[in-house]
Order: sequence, then C-alpha cells, then structure tokens
Amino acid sequence: KRDEIRKITHKHKAVRVIKRSEWGETVLRGRYVCTFKPNDTYNPTVCPYTGRPMSPDPRIPAGYEPRARFCVKGFLEPVDVYDDDSSPTVCKESVKLALTLMATERWLAHCIDARSAFLQTPRNAKPVAMEAPPEAGLADDEIWLLIKPLYGQRSAPRQFYNTIAKRFRAAGFERSSDDKAVFVKRDATGKVIGVVCAHVDDFLYGGTPEFLEILKTKFLDHFQFGEVETGAFTYVGIDIVQCPRTCVSRVSLTNYTRRYIEEIDEQTIHGDIDTVVDEATLTAARGTLGGLLFVANWVHAEFSADVSELCGHFLHFTRAHVKRLNKLVRFAHRMAGEALVLRGMSGDVSVVVAGDAAFQNMPKSRSQGGAATFLRDETGAVCMISHFSRRIKRVARSTFAAELLNQATSYDVGRFVVNLFEWMWGRTTSLHVRTDCDSLCQYVHSLRTHPRERTLNAEIDALREALIEGTLTSFEHIPGRMNVADGLTRLDRAPKGMLVAGMRGILRLPKEDPLLTKRFRPPPEC
Repeated sequence: KRDEIRKITHKHKAVRVIKRSEWGETVLRGRYVCTFKPNDTYNPTVCPYTGRPMSPDPRIPAGYEPRARFCVKGFLEPVDVYDDDSSPTVCKESVKLALTLMATERWLAHCIDARSAFLQTPRNAKPVAMEAPPEAGLADDEIWLLIKPLYGQRSAPRQFYNTIAKRFRAAGFERSSDDKAVFVKRDATGKVIGVVCAHVDDFLYGGTPEFLEILKTKFLDHFQFGEVETGAFTYVGIDIVQCPRTCVSRVSLTNYTRRYIEEIDEQTIHGDIDTVVDEATLTAARGTLGGLLFVANWVHAEFSADVSELCGHFLHFTRAHVKRLNKLVRFAHRMAGEALVLRGMSGDVSVVVAGDAAFQNMPKSRSQGGAATFLRDETGAVCMISHFSRRIKRVARSTFAAELLNQATSYDVGRFVVNLFEWMWGRTTSLHVRTDCDSLCQYVHSLRTHPRERTLNAEIDALREALIEGTLTSFEHIPGRMNVADGLTRLDRAPKGMLVAGMRGILRLPKEDPLLTKRFRPPPEC
C-alpha cells in the first residue's frame, strides 16, 4: 500500500493536497484492490521495507507477490448525461483479422501493456476530489485533488484512450471507423505496413521493421510500458501462440477456462430436480455462464448454442439447469486445449458466411439462429473470424421467417467483417452468404413477395437490394448436412464436427458450392 501511495504522489504526481473547506462539491472515497502478481524473485520471508525476517503469509501463492492498487469509488461520482465516458475496446473480429494479416505477411505478433496507464494521462478532464487513504498521512481537514485520473474514476479509461488516439494521429496512423480501437500505418504507396489493436492499456501489434521503428519512436517511447512479449503470450485473457517460422497463430482460452470456470456445488441444493435454486447459487451460475459465454464467443463455437439457451432461464433457474451447466463446464475443460487456428491467406480472399436457423427447437418454443463467418483464399484454406448463436428475438411464425431473420443478421455481420478486412488489409474482397433454405434463395433471387407474412418483405427486399447493388456477391443454397452453421442452432447431442474443423482451419467447402463451380445465380433485374 505504501508503494502504491508513493507511486501516486511522488512518481506520477497525480494528486494535490487541498483543504476540505476549499472544495464545495462531493468528496469521493476510495478503496484498495489487493491482488497477486507473478514474481519469481519475491521473498515472502523478508520484509521489503526493513529487510528483517518475517513469517510468510500462507495466502500468498508461491511465485507471486502481493500488490495493492488504490481506486476511486467511481459509482459515487456525479454523472453528467452529456459526458461520454465510454472507451472503445477492440472487438474479437479485429483481433482475429489482425492475427491473420500477420500470418499472411509473416509479421511477428507483439504484446505489451502500459504500467499504471491512467496515471500517464496528462491531466484530469474535470476536477475531482477524494478522501486520501491513511497511508498518505494527511490531516483530518485535508483531501486529495486529482490532477490525473485514478483507477475507478468513470472517465479514466476514456481519457487514456483519447491520449493514445491523439498520439497515434500525430504519428500518422489511421483509425478504423468500424472499430475505434484499431489503428494501421500505411507507407507512401498506401500499403499497410503495420496494425495495432488497443484494449484499454493492452496492445497487440505487428508489422514491418520500418513500422516497428516508427511505433517505438513515436508512441512506445512516450509512455511507460512493461516487457514486450512475442511467441507465446496472453492478451486480454486470450492465450496466443504464434509459430516463429510460419507466423500461424493458435488462439485458445486454456488458462482462463481451467482457472476461472468451475462447477457449481450441487450438494448445497436441496429438493427435487425442479427446485428453484437460491440467490447464492444463482449468482454463482451467472458468473460461470458469463465465463462460458466469453469462451464460446471467442473460440469454442461448438457449445455456443448450449450456453445461449441456458442464459434464457435465469428467471426460473432450477437444479436441472445446474446439472446441465456443470455438464457444460466439464465439456469446456475437456476442450480447453483446442485452439482456433489463424493461418496466412494467399491470393484473392473471400468472406463466406454460413447461416442457419431452427424454428421452435428450443425450450418454450424459442427459435435459435446462428452463423459462422470465414475468410477463404484461392487454395481453399479458411480462417474462422466470427460466429454467433442466439435466440431470434423477433416473433418467427414459420421456418421461413426464422431463416430470413437470421440471414439478415448474418449479412450484417458479414458486411462488418468485409469493411474491417478491406480497411485493415488494404484489399478488396467479396461477400458470399450460404443458407440451407432453398425457398429463401428463390425469393431473394426473384421479385416475388411473401403472400402471408408481409412484414417479412422488407427483409427480403434488403437482401435482394444488396445482391443488385453488389454489396452481397452471392446468396446461394447449400444442403443442410453441409452447412457448418447447423451446429450453432442445436444442443449438445447434435454433430459439431464441421464447427471444430472450421476452428482448426481444415474446413473445406462442399463441391457443389458456387465458389468452386463458378455457377452463380444472377441477381434479379430491377
């Protein structure tokens, strides 16, 4: 705690002592957040201040040292409805596209994090006062005026983001309009020579030697950072292992799954299988499902549908749901070693979206939709960039309606990936959507309207217009048994082999696919 206070007051000069009578507004309070950080050199038997022997604390794990961070209780801070305190963070599609670009260009991926990031902001955007901790040694009538934002302050992440964004702009970087936390650097010819993904104070980047030198002199040297990691590292909880020879990346959540996702103790639940669990068990289930959602959305598409379906039962969460949740946890631990493979792309690259919907196949007659988005090159190699499995929120009265509503969402996701790809890679690409609903393909490729559900005609017209304008290159039918998204709409007993193959980068399109036969249905005439 004394080290933390010394860092705030002396190293970064983030506060100024004022009299309580000088401040006429709300005085915030703070608290310490104590954690353990890896440190093989820490000796728990010697006091770091006096050098005298002491008894080791049994709560400190071996190879770790205790750390304390003093944080503002930001929830006490007055809120101005006109202030935008949101801080952009990189999305998973951008991270996967960046790693695929690095594999394609044979760039080494680097990971680095800023030390005491918020204290490196030049100044606080608005005056904030708070009570100083006892370790600061202030008098009763003295408080801290925050010159720089501290952790916990509402606007601290946004202020640090504005600081780094300003520095990137000064260095000639471009910021994406689709993902505000991604920056690229281009050379004089307009070719991309490097990319940076920012997640608050964690940065993932890669590029040419020229780019690395520019980044070091014009950005990294202006802040205090930790050690640069390459090869195998963890970025925002994601385990990334990059081959030094091929630069192919393997993305997994092995450590996160084994460390944070645990089964719920069923012995504490009394009653039969339909007994509603108590509040403590429900809170634990929410945390476990949140962790599973994180794992499923990033890497493991094979149990996305199961996690999505369980999330819809929190209003009536029973012992039967706990059993299913524990079964999912055990499955996640078995699959924890599996990784998403992001390899280099050669030649022209296409974006392929496979979508599927299941009408009223979930409990309470709910309909489920899902889609998987891939990059595919001329050799047939694929990289899974995005996937989702979620309940169709609009009322679907038929299988056709469920398929249409899901394909409209799938197209939006595909366009998002296309826009990111073309901006980040500096190439043009084409978007291809696949569905196993043949009647939907016929409607989209004609000028017909739906005779019974007229509210669906707007979605049909949107897909048809995308085909005519060329923002959607093809919208074709594939058999259900060859649809990779089929596993995103079915629960645990459904075959998920194609999803796992897509995750491993060994998925191949069916031989009947128009991308291979080159026989596309022409778009309808206006």
